[in-house]
Amino acid sequence: SAIVQQADGAVYFSGGFDEGRGRSHNSLYVYDPLQGSMSQLGDLCVARSSHGAVVNGKFVYVLGGRGDSPAPIKAFERFDAALNAWERLPDCHVPVLRPLLVTLNDKFIFKLGGIGADEHPCNVIERFDIARKEWALVEYQIREENQTLKSVGFALHPMMSGVQISYNSILVRTNNPDFRWI
Repeated sequence: SAIVQQADGAVYFSGGFDEGRGRSHNSLYVYDPLQGSMSQLGDLCVARSSHGAVVNGKFVYVLGGRGDSPAPIKAFERFDAALNAWERLPDCHVPVLRPLLVTLNDKFIFKLGGIGADEHPCNVIERFDIARKEWALVEYQIREENQTLKSVGFALHPMMSGVQISYNSILVRTNNPDFRWI
């Protein structure tokens, strides 16, 4: 499952894998730290595990992962807590397991890394325009001062973490040294 936290403290747990049944599930739970309680909410449109999730405003977004087969999926959706409802959004371009999702200026969601269908790290970066509900592939460069990344070969590994650090920068932590991507 993927876990994200909203500004009000609510913690959302989405999807996951049921070992006993051998399949992904579509449940969504929220933990309210003020009440100390866990509640089940509306089911995801697409059952999934090994997916990415991020919060932006009142929405919880989930992307990718795997459904009931081992292959990665492109499915993208968001949950509106006020309406207790999911909305399907356009699929991303490249399906991956365990992508990193990071918001930028409450206008974009970036999808970085993950494991592709070939079971190797995916170096594709995509940007979702929240207002237009459109995905775009993003070209990027490694900065000249980071020769280590250039010499060892760049890879957006799964299990990364990232956060917006300025108006136009996202800091990503991987198994390689820290780098900023603009």
